[in-house]
Amino acid sequence: MTNKRYLSNKKTSQQTISISPSLKDWIKRYVSVKNKEFPDDERYKSISSFYCSIMENILKMFEEGKTLDDFDRLVDKKMDNFFSQLSAEFLIPMVESELRMHRYLITGFEENARFFLGARKNFVRFIDFDDYSTIKTAFNRIKKRFMAAKVTKSMNLDFFTEKGNKQFRGVIEHIGLYKNCHHVNCKMLAEALGIIGFKIIDFLYSEEELYYRFEVVPTDLFFSQKLEKKKRIDLLKHNVEYVINYNRILDDTADHLWVKMAGDSNAIVNFKNDEAREKWIETIENDLRKFGTKEEILLKLLKYFEHLHWIRIENEEELSFRINLLKPKNEMEIEFILEHLSKYSKISEKKDVYYLGKVDL
Repeated sequence: MTNKRYLSNKKTSQQTISISPSLKDWIKRYVSVKNKEFPDDERYKSISSFYCSIMENILKMFEEGKTLDDFDRLVDKKMDNFFSQLSAEFLIPMVESELRMHRYLITGFEENARFFLGARKNFVRFIDFDDYSTIKTAFNRIKKRFMAAKVTKSMNLDFFTEKGNKQFRGVIEHIGLYKNCHHVNCKMLAEALGIIGFKIIDFLYSEEELYYRFEVVPTDLFFSQKLEKKKRIDLLKHNVEYVINYNRILDDTADHLWVKMAGDSNAIVNFKNDEAREKWIETIENDLRKFGTKEEILLKLLKYFEHLHWIRIENEEELSFRINLLKPKNEMEIEFILEHLSKYSKISEKKDVYYLGKVDL
Protein backbone atom coordinates (compact mmCIF):
# COMPACT_ATOMS: atom_id res chain seq x y z
CA MET A 1 0.00 0.00 0.00
CA THR A 2 1.31 3.50 -0.83
CA ASN A 3 2.49 5.32 2.25
CA LYS A 4 0.05 8.17 2.89
CA ARG A 5 2.75 10.63 3.99
CA TYR A 6 4.07 10.90 0.44
CA LEU A 7 0.68 11.93 -0.93
CA SER A 8 -1.23 15.18 -0.64
CA ASN A 9 -4.35 15.47 1.57
CA LYS A 10 -5.77 18.15 -0.68
CA LYS A 11 -9.02 16.98 -2.26
CA THR A 12 -8.27 17.43 -5.96
CA SER A 13 -8.49 13.88 -7.34
CA GLN A 14 -11.75 12.35 -8.46
CA GLN A 15 -12.95 8.77 -8.36
CA THR A 16 -15.98 7.75 -10.39
CA ILE A 17 -18.05 4.79 -9.16
CA SER A 18 -21.36 3.32 -10.24
CA ILE A 19 -24.09 2.86 -7.64
CA SER A 20 -27.80 2.17 -7.82
CA PRO A 21 -30.28 5.09 -7.77
CA SER A 22 -31.75 3.75 -4.51
CA LEU A 23 -28.33 3.69 -2.80
CA LYS A 24 -27.55 7.17 -4.10
CA ASP A 25 -30.84 8.48 -2.71
CA TRP A 26 -30.25 6.69 0.61
CA ILE A 27 -26.83 8.33 0.98
CA LYS A 28 -28.22 11.78 0.13
CA ARG A 29 -30.99 11.43 2.70
CA TYR A 30 -28.61 10.12 5.35
CA VAL A 31 -26.10 12.94 4.89
CA SER A 32 -28.90 15.51 4.89
CA VAL A 33 -30.32 14.22 8.17
CA LYS A 34 -26.90 14.02 9.83
CA ASN A 35 -25.98 17.52 8.62
CA LYS A 36 -29.06 18.92 10.35
CA GLU A 37 -28.28 16.90 13.46
CA PHE A 38 -24.57 17.86 13.52
CA PRO A 39 -24.21 21.08 11.47
CA ASP A 40 -20.58 21.64 12.55
CA ASP A 41 -19.40 18.15 11.64
CA GLU A 42 -17.20 18.35 8.52
CA ARG A 43 -18.02 14.75 7.59
CA TYR A 44 -21.62 15.71 6.75
CA LYS A 45 -20.95 19.02 4.98
CA SER A 46 -21.33 17.36 1.57
CA ILE A 47 -21.70 14.00 -0.14
CA SER A 48 -18.03 14.22 -1.11
CA SER A 49 -16.91 14.84 2.49
CA PHE A 50 -19.01 11.89 3.64
CA TYR A 51 -17.49 9.57 1.02
CA CYS A 52 -13.95 10.63 1.92
CA SER A 53 -14.51 10.13 5.63
CA ILE A 54 -16.06 6.72 5.13
CA MET A 55 -13.35 5.43 2.82
CA GLU A 56 -10.47 6.74 4.93
CA ASN A 57 -11.83 5.16 8.13
CA ILE A 58 -12.59 1.86 6.42
CA LEU A 59 -9.04 1.64 5.08
CA LYS A 60 -7.69 2.32 8.58
CA MET A 61 -9.80 -0.57 9.88
CA PHE A 62 -8.46 -2.87 7.17
CA GLU A 63 -4.89 -1.89 8.05
CA GLU A 64 -5.63 -2.91 11.66
CA GLY A 65 -6.53 -6.41 10.47
CA LYS A 66 -10.31 -6.11 10.25
CA THR A 67 -12.27 -7.42 7.27
CA LEU A 68 -15.64 -6.79 5.64
CA ASP A 69 -17.10 -9.54 7.84
CA ASP A 70 -16.39 -7.41 10.91
CA PHE A 71 -19.09 -4.92 9.86
CA ASP A 72 -21.77 -7.46 10.81
CA ARG A 73 -20.38 -7.50 14.34
CA LEU A 74 -20.22 -3.75 14.87
CA VAL A 75 -22.34 -2.43 17.77
CA ASP A 76 -23.82 1.05 17.36
CA LYS A 77 -22.46 3.58 19.83
CA LYS A 78 -25.74 4.64 21.45
CA MET A 79 -26.85 1.07 22.05
CA ASP A 80 -23.41 0.15 23.39
CA ASN A 81 -23.38 3.15 25.73
CA PHE A 82 -26.79 2.15 27.11
CA PHE A 83 -25.75 -1.43 27.86
CA SER A 84 -22.24 -0.50 29.02
CA GLN A 85 -23.47 1.76 31.81
CA LEU A 86 -25.62 -1.11 33.14
CA SER A 87 -23.12 -3.93 32.77
CA ALA A 88 -19.64 -4.99 33.79
CA GLU A 89 -16.95 -7.46 32.73
CA PHE A 90 -17.17 -10.88 34.42
CA LEU A 91 -15.55 -14.27 34.00
CA ILE A 92 -18.34 -16.19 32.28
CA PRO A 93 -17.65 -19.63 33.89
CA MET A 94 -17.90 -18.08 37.37
CA VAL A 95 -21.03 -16.07 36.56
CA GLU A 96 -22.61 -19.12 34.94
CA SER A 97 -22.52 -21.11 38.19
CA GLU A 98 -23.61 -18.13 40.29
CA LEU A 99 -26.67 -17.55 38.10
CA ARG A 100 -28.02 -21.07 38.61
CA MET A 101 -30.23 -20.09 41.56
CA HIS A 102 -31.61 -17.10 39.62
CA ARG A 103 -33.15 -19.20 36.88
CA TYR A 104 -36.72 -18.89 38.16
CA LEU A 105 -36.60 -15.60 40.07
CA ILE A 106 -38.68 -12.81 38.53
CA THR A 107 -36.88 -9.51 38.09
CA GLY A 108 -38.51 -6.66 40.00
CA PHE A 109 -39.65 -3.80 37.79
CA GLU A 110 -38.95 -1.13 40.39
CA GLU A 111 -35.39 -2.36 40.95
CA ASN A 112 -34.71 -2.53 37.21
CA ALA A 113 -36.89 0.33 35.96
CA ARG A 114 -33.84 2.11 34.54
CA PHE A 115 -33.01 -0.88 32.35
CA PHE A 116 -36.55 -1.59 31.18
CA LEU A 117 -37.52 2.00 30.41
CA GLY A 118 -34.11 2.61 28.86
CA ALA A 119 -34.53 -0.48 26.67
CA ARG A 120 -37.94 0.78 25.53
CA LYS A 121 -36.55 4.25 24.74
CA ASN A 122 -33.60 2.84 22.80
CA PHE A 123 -35.85 0.45 20.88
CA VAL A 124 -38.69 2.72 19.82
CA ARG A 125 -36.48 5.63 18.70
CA PHE A 126 -35.44 3.58 15.67
CA ILE A 127 -39.00 2.60 14.72
CA ASP A 128 -41.43 4.00 12.20
CA PHE A 129 -44.80 2.79 13.52
CA ASP A 130 -46.22 2.82 10.00
CA ASP A 131 -43.49 0.47 8.80
CA TYR A 132 -43.06 -2.59 10.97
CA SER A 133 -39.95 -3.64 9.01
CA THR A 134 -38.10 -0.94 10.98
CA ILE A 135 -38.66 -3.09 14.08
CA LYS A 136 -36.19 -5.56 12.61
CA THR A 137 -33.60 -2.81 12.22
CA ALA A 138 -34.01 -1.89 15.89
CA PHE A 139 -33.88 -5.56 16.88
CA ASN A 140 -30.62 -6.02 14.96
CA ARG A 141 -29.03 -3.19 16.92
CA ILE A 142 -29.83 -5.01 20.17
CA LYS A 143 -28.79 -8.33 18.64
CA LYS A 144 -25.29 -7.04 17.89
CA ARG A 145 -24.86 -6.04 21.53
CA PHE A 146 -25.99 -9.49 22.69
CA MET A 147 -23.59 -11.17 20.28
CA ALA A 148 -20.73 -8.92 21.41
CA ALA A 149 -21.23 -10.19 24.99
CA LYS A 150 -20.21 -13.69 23.77
CA VAL A 151 -22.99 -15.52 25.64
CA THR A 152 -25.33 -15.81 22.64
CA LYS A 153 -24.85 -18.11 19.66
CA SER A 154 -27.54 -16.57 17.46
CA MET A 155 -30.66 -14.39 17.52
CA ASN A 156 -33.23 -13.99 14.79
CA LEU A 157 -36.49 -12.10 14.25
CA ASP A 158 -39.02 -12.86 11.51
CA PHE A 159 -42.42 -11.30 10.77
CA PHE A 160 -45.57 -12.93 9.49
CA THR A 161 -48.92 -11.48 8.43
CA GLU A 162 -52.15 -13.33 7.79
CA LYS A 163 -53.62 -12.80 4.34
CA GLY A 164 -55.93 -9.80 4.36
CA ASN A 165 -54.88 -8.87 7.89
CA LYS A 166 -52.66 -5.86 8.66
CA GLN A 167 -51.86 -7.20 12.13
CA PHE A 168 -48.42 -8.83 12.19
CA ARG A 169 -46.84 -11.32 14.52
CA GLY A 170 -43.17 -11.90 15.11
CA VAL A 171 -41.07 -14.93 15.95
CA ILE A 172 -37.89 -14.43 17.96
CA GLU A 173 -35.40 -17.29 18.07
CA HIS A 174 -32.55 -17.17 20.54
CA ILE A 175 -29.80 -19.79 20.92
CA GLY A 176 -27.37 -19.51 23.81
CA LEU A 177 -23.91 -20.77 24.69
CA TYR A 178 -24.23 -21.08 28.49
CA LYS A 179 -27.28 -22.63 30.14
CA ASN A 180 -27.84 -20.27 33.08
CA CYS A 181 -26.66 -17.05 31.40
CA HIS A 182 -28.92 -17.84 28.45
CA HIS A 183 -31.92 -18.55 30.66
CA VAL A 184 -31.50 -15.25 32.51
CA ASN A 185 -31.06 -13.37 29.20
CA CYS A 186 -34.24 -14.91 27.78
CA LYS A 187 -36.12 -14.11 30.96
CA MET A 188 -35.08 -10.46 30.74
CA LEU A 189 -35.87 -10.43 27.01
CA ALA A 190 -39.42 -11.62 27.80
CA GLU A 191 -39.73 -8.87 30.42
CA ALA A 192 -38.34 -6.18 28.10
CA LEU A 193 -40.78 -7.24 25.37
CA GLY A 194 -43.62 -6.60 27.83
CA ILE A 195 -42.34 -3.13 28.69
CA ILE A 196 -41.99 -2.29 24.98
CA GLY A 197 -45.54 -3.52 24.36
CA PHE A 198 -45.20 -6.99 22.81
CA LYS A 199 -47.27 -9.89 24.12
CA ILE A 200 -45.93 -13.45 24.01
CA ILE A 201 -48.62 -15.81 22.71
CA ASP A 202 -46.57 -18.98 22.26
CA PHE A 203 -43.28 -20.32 23.54
CA LEU A 204 -40.91 -23.19 22.78
CA TYR A 205 -37.76 -24.22 24.63
CA SER A 206 -35.16 -26.93 24.10
CA GLU A 207 -32.91 -27.56 27.11
CA GLU A 208 -30.44 -29.62 25.08
CA GLU A 209 -29.97 -27.05 22.33
CA LEU A 210 -30.39 -23.95 24.56
CA TYR A 211 -33.03 -22.81 22.10
CA TYR A 212 -35.83 -20.35 22.92
CA ARG A 213 -38.61 -19.38 20.54
CA PHE A 214 -41.04 -16.55 21.36
CA GLU A 215 -44.06 -15.85 19.21
CA VAL A 216 -45.17 -12.26 19.84
CA VAL A 217 -47.83 -9.79 18.75
CA PRO A 218 -47.87 -6.01 19.29
CA THR A 219 -50.44 -4.64 21.74
CA ASP A 220 -51.87 -1.12 22.02
CA LEU A 221 -49.03 -0.38 24.46
CA PHE A 222 -46.51 -0.79 21.64
CA PHE A 223 -48.09 2.07 19.70
CA SER A 224 -48.74 4.22 22.79
CA GLN A 225 -46.35 7.04 23.67
CA LYS A 226 -47.66 7.07 27.26
CA LEU A 227 -45.85 5.29 30.07
CA GLU A 228 -48.94 3.37 31.33
CA LYS A 229 -46.73 1.73 33.92
CA LYS A 230 -49.25 -0.69 35.47
CA LYS A 231 -50.33 -2.10 32.10
CA ARG A 232 -46.73 -2.58 31.03
CA ILE A 233 -45.85 -4.35 34.29
CA ASP A 234 -48.88 -6.62 33.87
CA LEU A 235 -47.73 -7.45 30.35
CA LEU A 236 -44.19 -8.06 31.65
CA LYS A 237 -45.58 -10.57 34.18
CA HIS A 238 -47.67 -12.28 31.51
CA ASN A 239 -44.62 -12.69 29.29
CA VAL A 240 -42.22 -13.94 31.92
CA GLU A 241 -44.65 -16.66 33.03
CA TYR A 242 -43.85 -18.47 29.79
CA VAL A 243 -40.23 -18.73 30.95
CA ILE A 244 -40.85 -19.11 34.69
CA ASN A 245 -43.68 -21.42 35.74
CA TYR A 246 -44.11 -24.43 38.01
CA ASN A 247 -44.51 -26.74 35.02
CA ARG A 248 -40.83 -26.02 34.30
CA ILE A 249 -39.61 -25.59 37.88
CA LEU A 250 -40.76 -29.11 38.80
CA ASP A 251 -38.53 -30.53 36.06
CA ASP A 252 -35.51 -28.90 37.71
CA THR A 253 -33.82 -29.58 41.06
CA ALA A 254 -35.73 -29.21 44.35
CA ASP A 255 -33.86 -26.11 45.54
CA HIS A 256 -35.54 -23.98 42.87
CA LEU A 257 -39.00 -24.90 44.21
CA TRP A 258 -37.85 -24.26 47.79
CA VAL A 259 -36.65 -20.78 46.83
CA LYS A 260 -40.09 -19.98 45.41
CA MET A 261 -41.85 -21.38 48.51
CA ALA A 262 -39.61 -19.38 50.84
CA GLY A 263 -41.67 -16.28 50.08
CA ASP A 264 -44.86 -17.88 51.40
CA SER A 265 -45.14 -17.50 55.19
CA ASN A 266 -47.85 -20.17 55.24
CA ALA A 267 -45.34 -22.80 54.11
CA ILE A 268 -42.89 -24.02 56.77
CA VAL A 269 -39.64 -25.98 56.75
CA ASN A 270 -39.75 -29.08 58.90
CA PHE A 271 -37.44 -31.97 59.75
CA LYS A 272 -37.90 -35.73 59.51
CA ASN A 273 -36.51 -36.37 63.00
CA ASP A 274 -34.93 -34.81 66.09
CA GLU A 275 -31.41 -35.62 64.87
CA ALA A 276 -31.84 -33.56 61.69
CA ARG A 277 -33.32 -30.64 63.64
CA GLU A 278 -30.44 -30.71 66.17
CA LYS A 279 -27.85 -31.00 63.42
CA TRP A 280 -29.05 -27.82 61.70
CA ILE A 281 -29.30 -25.71 64.86
CA GLU A 282 -25.84 -26.87 65.90
CA THR A 283 -24.40 -25.90 62.50
CA ILE A 284 -26.05 -22.47 62.72
CA GLU A 285 -24.81 -21.87 66.27
CA ASN A 286 -21.24 -22.88 65.45
CA ASP A 287 -21.09 -20.22 62.71
CA LEU A 288 -22.68 -17.60 64.97
CA ARG A 289 -20.00 -18.21 67.58
CA LYS A 290 -17.21 -18.29 65.00
CA PHE A 291 -18.17 -15.31 62.86
CA GLY A 292 -20.65 -13.31 64.97
CA THR A 293 -20.72 -11.65 68.38
CA LYS A 294 -22.30 -12.62 71.69
CA GLU A 295 -24.64 -9.63 71.48
CA GLU A 296 -26.00 -10.75 68.10
CA ILE A 297 -26.63 -14.40 68.81
CA LEU A 298 -30.25 -14.10 70.02
CA LEU A 299 -31.36 -11.96 67.10
CA LYS A 300 -29.60 -14.29 64.63
CA LEU A 301 -31.33 -17.31 66.17
CA LEU A 302 -34.66 -15.53 65.86
CA LYS A 303 -33.87 -14.87 62.20
CA TYR A 304 -33.08 -18.56 61.70
CA PHE A 305 -36.46 -19.60 63.11
CA GLU A 306 -38.14 -16.86 61.08
CA HIS A 307 -36.53 -18.17 57.88
CA LEU A 308 -38.05 -21.55 58.71
CA HIS A 309 -41.37 -19.66 59.01
CA TRP A 310 -41.74 -20.94 62.58
CA ILE A 311 -41.94 -17.43 64.09
CA ARG A 312 -42.44 -13.80 63.04
CA ILE A 313 -40.13 -11.20 64.57
CA GLU A 314 -42.13 -8.28 65.94
CA ASN A 315 -39.29 -5.97 66.99
CA GLU A 316 -35.59 -6.67 66.49
CA GLU A 317 -34.44 -4.22 69.16
CA GLU A 318 -36.81 -5.64 71.78
CA LEU A 319 -36.12 -9.20 70.60
CA SER A 320 -39.84 -9.88 70.48
CA PHE A 321 -41.62 -12.42 68.30
CA ARG A 322 -44.84 -14.32 67.68
CA ILE A 323 -44.99 -18.05 67.05
CA ASN A 324 -46.23 -18.75 63.55
CA LEU A 325 -46.90 -22.46 64.10
CA LEU A 326 -50.30 -23.91 64.89
CA LYS A 327 -51.05 -25.97 67.98
CA PRO A 328 -51.28 -28.92 68.53
CA LYS A 329 -50.03 -29.91 65.07
CA ASN A 330 -46.60 -28.35 65.66
CA GLU A 331 -46.31 -28.81 69.41
CA MET A 332 -42.84 -30.36 69.18
CA GLU A 333 -41.49 -27.47 67.08
CA ILE A 334 -42.94 -24.85 69.43
CA GLU A 335 -41.38 -26.63 72.39
CA PHE A 336 -38.04 -26.78 70.55
CA ILE A 337 -38.05 -23.02 69.91
CA LEU A 338 -38.75 -22.06 73.48
CA GLU A 339 -36.41 -24.63 75.03
CA HIS A 340 -33.56 -23.70 72.77
CA LEU A 341 -33.88 -19.93 73.23
CA SER A 342 -34.18 -20.37 77.00
CA LYS A 343 -30.61 -21.73 76.99
CA TYR A 344 -29.45 -18.20 76.17
CA SER A 345 -32.06 -15.94 77.71
CA LYS A 346 -35.05 -15.65 79.98
CA ILE A 347 -38.31 -15.65 78.02
CA SER A 348 -41.43 -13.72 78.95
CA GLU A 349 -44.79 -13.68 77.18
CA LYS A 350 -47.59 -11.14 76.94
CA LYS A 351 -50.64 -11.45 74.71
CA ASP A 352 -48.99 -14.11 72.51
CA VAL A 353 -45.87 -11.98 72.04
CA TYR A 354 -42.63 -13.45 73.43
CA TYR A 355 -39.74 -11.32 74.69
CA LEU A 356 -36.12 -12.35 75.19
CA GLY A 357 -34.05 -10.90 78.00
CA LYS A 358 -30.30 -10.44 78.33
CA VAL A 359 -28.00 -12.96 76.68
CA ASP A 360 -26.92 -15.55 79.25
CA LEU A 361 -23.70 -17.22 78.12
